[in-house]
Amino acid sequence: MFSPFLLLAAAAASPTGPVPGEVKIFKDWYVACDNIWSCEAGTLSDDASELFTAQVVRIRREGGPDAPFRIELTPQEEQAKGPARLVIDDGKPHSGTPDSEGDTWLDEAQSMAIARGLANGKSARVVLSDGSAIPISLAGS
Repeated sequence: MFSPFLLLAAAAASPTGPVPGEVKIFKDWYVACDNIWSCEAGTLSDDASELFTAQVVRIRREGGPDAPFRIELTPQEEQAKGPARLVIDDGKPHSGTPDSEGDTWLDEAQSMAIARGLANGKSARVVLSDGSAIPISLAGS
């Protein structure tokens, strides 16, 4: 027989929503998940660079067995004047749909292939609407 106090303690200890887990760093990328298996990975800043590249590329996946990857290009506000494109190893640019905040969401149907390209690629860059490019380190991706 369970004590009502134990049941109350167990209920109080159970989170009612997502609880962030530890952020792990892999060279120039971070990964963070929560207790419901939603995860995010993204680029980190290179402090020696003139360009601030923290989280310029973010890969997200909600919890659940069939949840798709979503890849977001998030240049700094002053750089986000229109849609951005992601180029991996001088291949075909990956484009997507810009949102109201200036971020670009890449084609969800292509996200797994793009994520594999980032993991296996040698170089990448985010090309802004004005033609300028932000180099992206793939070390740790």
